[in-house]
Amino acid sequence: MKRSTFFIIILAAGCLVAGFASYRHSRDRASKAFIADAAPAKNIPPATEITAEAVLLRSPRELVALKENLKHSYATCPSAEHDWILRGQTAAVLATTTTAELKELLEELLARYSRGQFPRDEAWDLTLAVDLLREWGRRDPVAACMADLPVWATAVSKGRMAVFRDWLLRDPAAVGRWMSSGDEVPADLRNAWISERAKTDPRDAVLQLAGLPQQARESSLLEWSTTCALQPAERTALLDAVREDPALLKLCAGRMAVALGERSVEEAYAFIDGLNLDEEMATSLDDGIFSLWATREPQVAFAAWVEQKSTRVPDSFLRALDAWSMNSPGTEEAIRWVDTVEAGPAKEKIQLHFIEDLTRSERFEQAVLMGVSMSDREEGKRQVRRVITIWMEKFPQDARERLKVMSHGLDADAK
Repeated sequence: MKRSTFFIIILAAGCLVAGFASYRHSRDRASKAFIADAAPAKNIPPATEITAEAVLLRSPRELVALKENLKHSYATCPSAEHDWILRGQTAAVLATTTTAELKELLEELLARYSRGQFPRDEAWDLTLAVDLLREWGRRDPVAACMADLPVWATAVSKGRMAVFRDWLLRDPAAVGRWMSSGDEVPADLRNAWISERAKTDPRDAVLQLAGLPQQARESSLLEWSTTCALQPAERTALLDAVREDPALLKLCAGRMAVALGERSVEEAYAFIDGLNLDEEMATSLDDGIFSLWATREPQVAFAAWVEQKSTRVPDSFLRALDAWSMNSPGTEEAIRWVDTVEAGPAKEKIQLHFIEDLTRSERFEQAVLMGVSMSDREEGKRQVRRVITIWMEKFPQDARERLKVMSHGLDADAK
């Protein structure tokens, strides 16, 4: 490397360091000014330690100045959502406001959206709205959780969930009392609470689900089953809680098997074997594991199926076969695999399905060859005639030419 080039690199690095230091210094200085202007009181305690006596009572003019400082600070920040320094300093300022002031500013920010302005969900004012909502939640979590928020403002809706989870960590007993109060609790918050209950008392959590709509109930069970699938103790507790309900047991065990199968197919099969389920349910869950395996490793999965000499061809098996044979080289691989299947009803079912699939995707030549290869000669002839009829209707010239070439090839093979 030339000395001049080395010097340029050193100079550029120095400029970057200096620029970053200057940025940090400027931002820290601006933040300090913001804090000084917005909250002139000294030694502001953390938000969780604020008492009614500590809340500053501002004049209308001072409140306007505080609002404008907050808005300006967020609006000029390149990424307010991820600027944790800014948001931490803001939390300290908001701790010195009254609840009425918090609600007033929150309503002002959201009112702009209700008038059709600033339609983007990731705008700076929605980030500020989330911070206002969280401070409100520290003081009156029920009111903050029940605030009338626009459903399209996903950032603010997530903020409400953050308020609820903060409260759940601080005082789970109070959350439980709210859930049992008979009040109308938003479905997403009730689901979050039940999910937490599932970690410590799965039986009670399953009972709590009874009050939810079926879709929400199943959604929660699937979520729990996935999160606890790799944790044996929690997995067993949840399965014990639903064992008396075959439908729920199958739902949970199936989702757990899928999660385990992502790590190890053998582990997933062993899991099902260890549940002592009735044969019908165990077979159904095994089919689900095979579908997952066949989607991920079709050559290995279908080869293993042939070795087992199974005579069952469930719909899930055929769907996995369709996925494999959808595009080349999967189509050619699947066709060669069919030749390895032992003759019998299972192979015939697979061939008939394959012929239908190939015909639908206009792979007529391959469909004809599949029909010719069938052990049941009469059924094979029927299939070949049906495919040729469709082929001639759609592409008569191509069909005549290709069939002429194919007939010569088949005659040569016969000789």
